[in-house]
Amino acid sequence: MIMNTISLASYAPKLLKTGAVLFCLMCLFFATHMASNYEHQKAETEIYRNKTRELEEKIRELSVANRELQQIRHHLVQEKELLSKEIDSLQQKCSTMEEWKLTTKN
Repeated sequence: MIMNTISLASYAPKLLKTGAVLFCLMCLFFATHMASNYEHQKAETEIYRNKTRELEEKIRELSVANRELQQIRHHLVQEKELLSKEIDSLQQKCSTMEEWKLTTKN
């Protein structure tokens, strides 16, 4: 039994060193893994940020185009109304001329 105690006592520092080394390796692995996850998440965030910027820029461009199209539409509606009024006045003139021609023929 004394022999077992002596042999155990001689192995204890070696086991403690081995355990400490394994613990350090485990901590190093964990730290490396966490750093890798952080870099991966950072890269994904940067990708999403760039996509967001691109979409915001496209939204701005489309908003400008939409405003321009609305202005063009407004001008076209005004021009259509003006042309409709001109057509009405010309039709009235033509109808009075036709009536005049009809009365002179009789």
